[in-house]
Amino acid sequence: MSDLKLASLYVRARTLITTLTVISVALGLGLAIIVLLMSHQTQALLTSEVGAWDLVIGAKGSPLQVVLNSLYYMDAPTGNISVDVWRRLERHPAVARILPLNMGDNFFGSPIIGTVPEFFAGREAPSGKSLLTAGTMFTQPFEAVVGAEVARRQRLKLGQEIIGAHGWGQTDDLHPQFPYTVVGVLTRTGTSLDRAVYTDYRSVWIIHADHDSHQHQPEGGLEAHHAHEHGHEHAAGPHHEHEEEASHDPYAEVTALLVALRQPAARFGLVDSLNRQEKALAVSPVEEISKLDTTFIAPLRGVLLIVAYLVVLVSVMSILI
Repeated sequence: MSDLKLASLYVRARTLITTLTVISVALGLGLAIIVLLMSHQTQALLTSEVGAWDLVIGAKGSPLQVVLNSLYYMDAPTGNISVDVWRRLERHPAVARILPLNMGDNFFGSPIIGTVPEFFAGREAPSGKSLLTAGTMFTQPFEAVVGAEVARRQRLKLGQEIIGAHGWGQTDDLHPQFPYTVVGVLTRTGTSLDRAVYTDYRSVWIIHADHDSHQHQPEGGLEAHHAHEHGHEHAAGPHHEHEEEASHDPYAEVTALLVALRQPAARFGLVDSLNRQEKALAVSPVEEISKLDTTFIAPLRGVLLIVAYLVVLVSVMSILI
């Protein structure tokens, strides 16, 4: 009798045991593969966000919170820093690129990020697609480019007006006097880009100047104040003119700065000098994410792999028996 015929007879005689053995082996291998894939994707997601930036600068507080908020939008901001920090770093010889982030508002729980169009430079959509699936990039305050997940969940279309709310996370403190107009929709990237609304950073200055003016209205009333702010901001031009804006605007603060250096090794000395000389916290995002991975993600990944290997081992033993 051939081995193949003998195996066939065994399978028919012990169908239940054979089926359970095959299922257990498949589950073990499947679990191991899933854990490895999740580990790879998590690692890719973490490194893709931090890879472009040598430093993240925010308000004094938790270094990890600054990184999670600025790059992943996963935690509340630690506060704001003076635009003077941005001005000084922009002239620093070691700095190749520096971009502002203004936060503090949301759209149905999705963060509204005030920044500059250069924020999207170098970012790519999967399969070589254009980063913008529809519309154009914002060019002035209160134009908005929405992430793919936000657009899908809220069913947003080009030309639609949306109303932001004050605070981190969904709140009822709306800003109906300052609607945003959707001018672009981003392609799905599988990153934090999908989960936010992006606009010109000066939008946040205008809104929060108005937010405080309800208690301290300038001469001429609130409408005159709004007109002054709109005229000032639209005439400001590109973000390189922020120094002139800041010198006249008491609300000229930023939540965080993303910094790329000409020589990445310079970040060690720059972090130390910034933390000593500025009222701000400079953080190396690579180091913070590496600590997070080593402390929390890697042990969990190891436990799941051990469970997967044990399932496979039990399945192999059952086959031998």
